[in-house]
Amino acid sequence: MTKMITLGLSSIFAGFILLAINQLAYASGEPLALKGYDTVSYFEVGRAEQGDENISHVWNGKRWHFTSERHRELFVANPEGYAPAYDGLCAWAVSKGYLQSAIPTAWTVENGRLFLNYSQGIKGQWETRKRANIRAGDRRWPNLKEAAARFGL
Repeated sequence: MTKMITLGLSSIFAGFILLAINQLAYASGEPLALKGYDTVSYFEVGRAEQGDENISHVWNGKRWHFTSERHRELFVANPEGYAPAYDGLCAWAVSKGYLQSAIPTAWTVENGRLFLNYSQGIKGQWETRKRANIRAGDRRWPNLKEAAARFGL
């Protein structure tokens, strides 16, 4: 009987630990955009930079981190101008008609738009036909956007 009580209490304790970890991961209540990278840095600095969790802004259901107050102010004034195309999903995949996550370090700014890709290798493939891939992605994105929303991407 003592073993069963100990096992039961251990299970409850483990459940509380998992709950606490989950709450810490989503303490802000919103998913983190760009894995915490500063979207303004791509445009202003020309490189991917990890943002500061203490300098953030919630937009479009996601929490965005920035490297400086100035970057946050620029984003707040024009979020659509700094947010990545295709809601930050892989530009190559979208151009081919499907959804795939992307990494913030496989990026390209083209004609004032930020595009992310799944990997550096995929980014290289996407860039070989960049203009055609952007046209294809822009054409396919309206339908894919609905699917992305349904799946919480």
